[in-house]
Amino acid sequence: MSSNPFAYDGPTISALEICLSADRMSSYLVASGGDRRQALALYTYNTALSAGLYGPLQVLEVALRNAFHARLSTGFGAAWHDDATFQAINPRDLPERIAEAKQNLVNLGKAIDTPHIVAQLSFGFWVSLAGKGPKGAYITGLWIPHLRAAFPHVAAIGRKDLHRRLERLRRLRNRIAHHEPIFSLDAIEYYESILELCSWIDPRIPGWIEHHSRVRAIVAAGVIVDQKY
Repeated sequence: MSSNPFAYDGPTISALEICLSADRMSSYLVASGGDRRQALALYTYNTALSAGLYGPLQVLEVALRNAFHARLSTGFGAAWHDDATFQAINPRDLPERIAEAKQNLVNLGKAIDTPHIVAQLSFGFWVSLAGKGPKGAYITGLWIPHLRAAFPHVAAIGRKDLHRRLERLRRLRNRIAHHEPIFSLDAIEYYESILELCSWIDPRIPGWIEHHSRVRAIVAAGVIVDQKY
């Protein structure tokens, strides 16, 4: 319970509903059986849960892209993103994504160099590299010779299962980024999936995440309805 006093009287509830919009609140009202105060409490819980999961997701995204970057640099050179062999693996998509990242950097007034390009490429880009690609091109051109080595701390790894899990977490990240409801999801299961995938890259990462994370505490506390008027 927050130490900051706040009264959920009728006018305040109405003002918050206008602020958040009826469309946005509809999912919370349905889940709360039409109880407006309960719906706002659920919205607050959803916000806290989203914030709690965003940090671990951020670590996974950065760890994944740096691990993939290291392997691609070994296979295609330091500027792998401009390598013709790399781009030819999927000539309809890879050059376009690289060009888009470069244009975004131009628009932001940033340097067009490898560190900035790597950081500018989306989570979706990195996740897609673990997919099969057109006619299995990513499996033979990226996964087998290069990217599976990005996970040295797992005895056996199935590319298809890895991609499915990463894609699932990418969708969660996008839902959080767009402020969508996630309260009905199994947050702990998602959280532990993040920890496990990070451990495959380096087993020290999950302990660091756990040390700072509030996900388990948020889920354990659940939805708290402020009864004060």
